[in-house]
Amino acid sequence: MRSRYSAFVLGLEVYLLSSWHEETRPESLTLSPEQQWFYLKIIEATQGEHCDEYYVTFEARYRENHQVYKMCEKSHFIKDSSGILKYIDGQFIS
Repeated sequence: MRSRYSAFVLGLEVYLLSSWHEETRPESLTLSPEQQWFYLKIIEATQGEHCDEYYVTFEARYRENHQVYKMCEKSHFIKDSSGILKYIDGQFIS
């Protein structure tokens, strides 16, 4: 999770795509240069029902057009065929 957040901060679209599980990875990703990410708090990290499944609940904040926004998500990660954890999907939390 932290590495994906850092990739958002640095605008590393290639890394974000490579850390996305092949089953749900989009063909391309366009990040907004207007977004300035500045805060990440990991709320909870848990293992799923299967040994290759993990969940990370986090809060992140970013600035865009002189306004601050907050994003909360429960991200779902699973190991790919090479054993590396990859982002599969997430559920936004209000």
